[in-house]
Amino acid sequence: MSSILRSSSSGPIAPGSPGYS
Repeated sequence: MSSILRSSSSGPIAPGSPGYS
């Protein structure tokens, strides 16, 4: 789930956003 936390620092949590896996 750490990938979701990483994506939130880059932008909103959404499919296809940076760091989202």
